[in-house]
Amino acid sequence: MTNLDIKCKETRPSGGVIRDIPISEAMNAVEDAMREVISKALKINTRSYSSLERIETGNAYQAVRLRDHVIPGFRASDDNAWAGIGVIGQSVLDLGCNLGERARLAVREGAAFVEGVEYEELFVLIGGLINVYNRMTNVWLRQGDLTQAGCIQKECDIAACFSAFVYVKTNLTEILSKCRQLFVLETHALDAGWFNQYIVPVANEMPHWVIYGFTDHGAKLAEKRRATIAFGRDVERIRNIPDERARLLGLGQRNVGCISVGNSPLASGLCGEHRDTRAVFARFRENQRTTSFSSVVDLLPALKQLVIDLEACRRPTYDDNFPSDYYWAMLLRGIIDYAEQGQLTSDNAYIEYLRKLTSENKYDPGMRDLLTTDGDAITRLKFRLDSILSIMQIKEVSGPPIIIYNALSTDALATRGIHENCYDAKDFVVDGKNRRYLAPIIDGYHRFAALYLSGADEVNCLFVWSNIYSINQSGLGAAAAGHVKGWKDDGIGWLVEASVAQIFETDEILHNGGPKLRTNEAATCKVR
Repeated sequence: MTNLDIKCKETRPSGGVIRDIPISEAMNAVEDAMREVISKALKINTRSYSSLERIETGNAYQAVRLRDHVIPGFRASDDNAWAGIGVIGQSVLDLGCNLGERARLAVREGAAFVEGVEYEELFVLIGGLINVYNRMTNVWLRQGDLTQAGCIQKECDIAACFSAFVYVKTNLTEILSKCRQLFVLETHALDAGWFNQYIVPVANEMPHWVIYGFTDHGAKLAEKRRATIAFGRDVERIRNIPDERARLLGLGQRNVGCISVGNSPLASGLCGEHRDTRAVFARFRENQRTTSFSSVVDLLPALKQLVIDLEACRRPTYDDNFPSDYYWAMLLRGIIDYAEQGQLTSDNAYIEYLRKLTSENKYDPGMRDLLTTDGDAITRLKFRLDSILSIMQIKEVSGPPIIIYNALSTDALATRGIHENCYDAKDFVVDGKNRRYLAPIIDGYHRFAALYLSGADEVNCLFVWSNIYSINQSGLGAAAAGHVKGWKDDGIGWLVEASVAQIFETDEILHNGGPKLRTNEAATCKVR
């Protein structure tokens, strides 16, 4: 007798029905049988052919979670696939969903409803059984041919295409027209030309994008990479993704690279405006390299001496923005007051200083609303000051990692005939192998400066590329809101490809050559 051969013997001594086994046991038997059917189906060696060029697809492609157990597949399980994307309460469409594992992950992340579309009916059937076994009622898998017009009829908030772009691109305009907010794309294994293959066609429909991470090609093929990219209609929807993933996942991502703090001109360039004050900061760094502090109280004498030394050589300045001498003086005073009082108050010297800068339009416009309200200002700046104090003590970043935007390898730039002296010397970071990158835009300037002052040798950072910020630029022009530059330059996609390959140790793209940039270096990179 199999698990499904459940007898229901009936007796009617008083007109009722008595079954041989309790319903809970019957339920367990049915679920055991269902799990066995799913496991057997996943082990079958199948050969499926797509509607497009008869591309072959095997069965055990996705790793599958059956409640508390994961059955491995060609692709490793990625429970963080939706982290930071913002699927809570959203309708999601998973294009080319295979067995629907990414669709189920979206449900686990809080999506209101997920529809998966898959060409192979066997995969839809198995995926449906998995949905039932996992007791997921707000995910639906159906058969459909993405290459055909009319395949997608309902609009969604977020559409995703995980390594299925070869099918989606044939019907791209129509599919994107059904997507209200985001289109999330995972590429196939990265080869030369991937930037133009994936980013350019989608950006024609959804203009803002961010390369926010990388995944392995397969569970056993870790030397290959796939890029994960989000496209959006609203620039702010895109802007938040790297920050949210950094907050949720920290360094548990595949777009992490090690940066040498002491050797990176960007780090030292954040500390002081003039040669004399930079020398003061450099001496402070050397003193801290072999010093540790068990508490903030122990750190205060060193900070107070730093303020005294800065005041002794500080020159009058008209530049009140970070990293000017005056900005540092006010920041350090605010830190000392906060540490001595044990709380941050609205009359803190640093908060009052930032409010003055904001009123004069000399500070980040995004901070204006936060600085207006005492509670919001204190919450935001308390995090900043706590981070600086923590880094000064432990010589590492304890919160969300620093994000480096739009890094370009100087080796790649040199291959295109563009050299470092085209750019501001302060806009470079150096990795652990002494390779240099143009990287004038980071999320974490204060933390990077604190690492330098603490004497830290290196830091792991997230590398992200996005067209909401300028690329192949230098200085303030690179970060100016509403003035994004560089992404239309010839060959810029190849520079990104080569930089990605170098950072993540697949340097072959760098040596394959590529299209040259237009010869307008004076306009694109001589920004001092």
